[in-house]
Amino acid sequence: EVHWNATTADVDARWPKLSDTPLGTGGFATVWRVRDAGSKDNDKDKHAALKVVDVPILRQRKTIDAVQLAKDVRRELDISIALRHPNITCLLASYVESNGKLSL
Repeated sequence: EVHWNATTADVDARWPKLSDTPLGTGGFATVWRVRDAGSKDNDKDKHAALKVVDVPILRQRKTIDAVQLAKDVRRELDISIALRHPNITCLLASYVESNGKLSL
């Protein structure tokens, strides 16, 4: 499920962070351990990893225009949503924020 024009508050409400310390950081993204507050099953402690990509920083590091980057991100989202395999991490949701962040 893709949420367009989301806010950081939308992401934080659905995926509250379990720690102030990230699981990992990279050149343009940070990964957090989160809880799925919107889980429809009885597992209130369903945990996940949330990757927050800072798209403006990504654009600075890759010499690519905004239109091509948007196409690439959309293609990757579509592929990730369609993938279902026991050895591949599944994409539960994605949030495209107006502030230039992409949360997966």
